[in-house]
Amino acid sequence: MNTYQPKLCLHAGASEVERNALSGVVIPAKTRSYNPMPYANFVDMVQDELANIGFRFGGESHALMKDGSKYFGIASLLNGSDNEQHALTVGMRSSLDKSIAPAIAFGSAVFVCDNMAFTGEVTLKRKQTRFINADIRPMIADAVGRVKGMRDNQNRRFEIYQGVPLTTAKAGAVICEMFRRDIINPSRMGKVISEWDAPTYEHGGRSAWRLFNAATEALKGSPVIELPTKTIKLQTLLDEVSGADTQLKLAA
Repeated sequence: MNTYQPKLCLHAGASEVERNALSGVVIPAKTRSYNPMPYANFVDMVQDELANIGFRFGGESHALMKDGSKYFGIASLLNGSDNEQHALTVGMRSSLDKSIAPAIAFGSAVFVCDNMAFTGEVTLKRKQTRFINADIRPMIADAVGRVKGMRDNQNRRFEIYQGVPLTTAKAGAVICEMFRRDIINPSRMGKVISEWDAPTYEHGGRSAWRLFNAATEALKGSPVIELPTKTIKLQTLLDEVSGADTQLKLAA
């Protein structure tokens, strides 16, 4: 079985930490309107609810701002029957300075090139107000309960991408559209093109799958806080290009 070790693309002021370091972050005093949730508790809740539907954490990575004000984490999800090319991944984020509400998003990780892409099909976000401890666990349970069907969706999506050939001219037009949709900035467009022309890793022929991987390879190094939004947009675009959006709707 492949074991994916997710990697965080950190921005200035953040550093990767072991999970047990989350328990050492000092929690601000709660007020009538603000009830901060410890990062360790948040991650434990997500892990527990995933375990209830048969998923367990595989590789995981966690990061904190140096003052502990913000948290970001990624974990691959295993259930004993992972696709050889990709697995589901959960991304988690929160803060103690009220700048980011606790949130989770589920996506996919491509094993062959260590890229991580969020699908955005299942997300949760909850402000840290007075009743967060009572409200957030059932919200997490509801979100992860929708993940079971997501694996099949992702398997089918990537099969469709692999079966849709693209000419270089078509790929160039799609890359321009990535720029228009704020998926790829000008400094990364050259990387997408070079990965399309001569991939670092083998992705088969010139297809929507190859272009998807070229773009996710170029997105490496993006701030982790931006990555979910960009990869959601990327998948939406490639769904349109490949016809996966229509096919998945018809199969639903």
